Amino acid sequence: MRLEVERDKYFLYVNQDYCKNMDFNSKESIASYAKTLVLRLKRIYGIVLQGFYQMKVFVNDFVGMFIELVKLDDFEFELMTIDLKVIIFLHQTFLLQCTDLDFLDHFSNVYFMDPYYYGVLRKDEFLLPDLEYGKLIYGPAVDEVLQKGILLKQNNIGHKSHL
Repeated sequence: MRLEVERDKYFLYVNQDYCKNMDFNSKESIASYAKTLVLRLKRIYGIVLQGFYQMKVFVNDFVGMFIELVKLDDFEFELMTIDLKVIIFLHQTFLLQCTDLDFLDHFSNVYFMDPYYYGVLRKDEFLLPDLEYGKLIYGPAVDEVLQKGILLKQNNIGHKSHL
């Protein structure tokens, strides 16, 4: 689990191994698990969230999930700590963003959008050590790369296309 914080925005990446008891096809299961993780932020990182937050959850069953928390409003009463508006995006495509094309050599689909290279993460190609060489990209940023990026390499043999 990895956390990044920007003012009242929290970005949490949760590896698939941490989600073994979660049903990746059930929005209820995903929402419940994501809420549990958000409540653990206090215990793990000492972060106390107060107010009304929008929680977007981007899910990929072999990579894991990204939780994006954005504070929308404060509460008038201090007794309430947190309220969440949860939005879940199932079966999302994730990309690995790198500065060196060589790190993406084993990926079937590779894009370039200045100044980065992007490998489309697929179940039979994804290796956890790949995360050390780049940054995981999710959500609307994926759509931008797939639409505006230059396709450098494509091999759909034996693969279900994400394009």
